Amino acid sequence: MPSVVWITLRKSKDMADILFTAKRFPFSWPEIFDEARQKDLWVEPLELSKIMHKFPVDLLEAIRWVKPMNTQMALSDNEKTAIKELHSKLSKSYEIFDFRVFGSKARGTDVAGSDIDIMILLEKTDPEIESEIDDLIFEINLKYDCLISTVFFSRVELEDGPYGESPIYKKAMAEGIRL
Repeated sequence: MPSVVWITLRKSKDMADILFTAKRFPFSWPEIFDEARQKDLWVEPLELSKIMHKFPVDLLEAIRWVKPMNTQMALSDNEKTAIKELHSKLSKSYEIFDFRVFGSKARGTDVAGSDIDIMILLEKTDPEIESEIDDLIFEINLKYDCLISTVFFSRVELEDGPYGESPIYKKAMAEGIRL
């Protein structure tokens, strides 16, 4: 993983390195920050998080890419609102480690009626949690006239179990757009 310290310079290429490496490979932010602190004592996770969150995505479009980069997902306004509401409501009730759109919407290859594939990584999952989230998604789908399809993973399952090798997890990590 590129050094997170470089993002303080707010340069497009450094941010792109971090974002696209993070998008492609599983990693642990606490480990990244601990390693960065060993090199630079000033490293503050909250400050770096703020810089990444506020980084203007349009600056990434100025980079001369080998293959053109699509920074926009093919989402309608109601789909964007539905995803924001889902993320907001889930964040209030559960510890979310990752939340990313993948599949045709992320690739920009969707067609009329395509669903919105979302991978949700929680601290833990169980049938009751999944049922609660399914009920919430059902309500949001009706409210916004869209079709959100989710796949759940728990951090423990990925670290201690076989799910880290799951093809759908790998696909979501490789092509997904983290929100």
